[in-house]
Amino acid sequence: MNRAGLTEKILDIKRENGWTWKYICDEIGGMSPVMIVGALLGNHKLTRPQVGKAGDLFGLTKSETAMLNEVPMRGAGTPMPPTDPLIYRFYELVMVNGPAWKALIEEEYGDGIMSAIDFDMVMERLPDPRGDRVKFTMSGKFLPFKYYGASGNVPQYGYKGGVRAKQAAALSACRVARMERSDIRDRALQAHRLSRISLCSIRATCFARM
Repeated sequence: MNRAGLTEKILDIKRENGWTWKYICDEIGGMSPVMIVGALLGNHKLTRPQVGKAGDLFGLTKSETAMLNEVPMRGAGTPMPPTDPLIYRFYELVMVNGPAWKALIEEEYGDGIMSAIDFDMVMERLPDPRGDRVKFTMSGKFLPFKYYGASGNVPQYGYKGGVRAKQAAALSACRVARMERSDIRDRALQAHRLSRISLCSIRATCFARM
């Protein structure tokens, strides 16, 4: 049994029992429905407490249950570009709006990316007399590029100028100051040890002459 086969087994059991995704997510619980459904479809992993509930719910074997706790090869089953019309709309959203998103994010936050790992997503249904609407709310942590090898007045991270950039600069200055203090302390300690060694040598010479 591989992950694709396990996904098909889970979908067969879902069909046979007439379960909804909402029912399944309520039974397993513990995280966003998007994460739970994604895990059962092979693109995420469930935690240990969750795999126990999923295994009991679907009547899975021990090895099948353990597989749900393994990190999968995410996105392996989706062709690019996507062929499914619904998934393709999201691909189209990125192609058409991606350059604008990039420009606006960089202007507001700086040189970096929006994380899709430190991330939240909520789907809502909005009633509308002209046809119900699908609402997605996404929230991802801004991750600045690190300018490795930066020195002098060059910032270490690509934050936009402002409070965060000043905080990063202050943190960098504190680290430099700590390193300098540590270096001074080490030199002083080494000098102290050398002076003690010299003093002991002088005393030893004096005792020898006596």
